[in-house]
Amino acid sequence: MRGQALAIFVAILAGIAWGRPKIEIPEPGGLGRSRLEELLMVPPDLARQSRDSQQLWMELADSSVVLAARAEGFLDARCGVSIAELDSAAGRVTVRVAFREGPEYRYGQIRFAGPDGSQDPPV
Repeated sequence: MRGQALAIFVAILAGIAWGRPKIEIPEPGGLGRSRLEELLMVPPDLARQSRDSQQLWMELADSSVVLAARAEGFLDARCGVSIAELDSAAGRVTVRVAFREGPEYRYGQIRFAGPDGSQDPPV
């Protein structure tokens, strides 16, 4: 009985690991690998989706990563998400992320001055 339960548990874990998309991020930069994986939101059924759906997901993933990097001060950030390997029959997919954050821009106080010379408090 115990052996059967263990075998079932191992089979379930193997199925989860086998079907989960593999993500390759050679250079995660300052955002870090875990943050990038979180931003990508890779759907578990990506391998079985249509090409149009895959393309739409890749574009959204690119945008999510770039917007998050820019919010962190990496205004020149670039991201390219692609499907490197696809086996829709087995439900396996490898996603490759080419991420370049570029230089980090830091800025201090920003003051706004009206046409009459009046100034708003610093933002």
